[in-house]
Amino acid sequence: MLNDVLSAQGFTVPAHISLQSSKETAVSFEESANLSSAKCLSLFKCEMKSMPTNMKCLTGLEKLNIWGCPNIPFLQDLPSSLQHAYRLDCPAALNRLLQSGVPATVELRAAASASSSGPASTTASATAIAQCVQSFITAMDAVKLNMLANDQVRPLLQELSTSMTRLGPMLPPDFEGKVKVNEWLAKLHKMGAADELTEQQARQLNFDLDSAYAAFMAALPSAVI
Repeated sequence: MLNDVLSAQGFTVPAHISLQSSKETAVSFEESANLSSAKCLSLFKCEMKSMPTNMKCLTGLEKLNIWGCPNIPFLQDLPSSLQHAYRLDCPAALNRLLQSGVPATVELRAAASASSSGPASTTASATAIAQCVQSFITAMDAVKLNMLANDQVRPLLQELSTSMTRLGPMLPPDFEGKVKVNEWLAKLHKMGAADELTEQQARQLNFDLDSAYAAFMAALPSAVI
């Protein structure tokens, strides 16, 4: 059965999965003769560990519908699978989807700020740093005030991640604060809006934010502190 094949390929299947052919009829991965003519693949509420190798047979795939699959942006092998399915060559878009996690406008502002010089650039850098500091403080205060629901914590961490990205090369690519925040965003992405962090998770998040803030202040160039 389709579910068994997908499970063997790294899927946990709690709900509906359908693979549709060009005639919009469900087919299974075992029917490899039909896979090359399949036009549409629909995945619904799937916890994915990796993209299934059988997707390489979908040479005629034109549409990939995915709903409720929260960890898709964090699959390491997703870029090549998407490029194969869609025949895409868009490294910038894939980087925004899987690495930076921010819109192109934010990346472009960070690049422009880094390439410019003079008083205007210094002012822009100081503003970006001030916004990042405020994002850190807001997130840390929220945790200390026991605002632990996913729909309370996640937007604050997302804003913090975006604020750090705006700083561009002022922070190293592997900056531990950004790594920690993105790890927490990945965890929260799998939770429901009303789900709350446990006491242990809240303490760990508070510790990680404090450590990230200290590392952030230490990493800033002395000229703009």
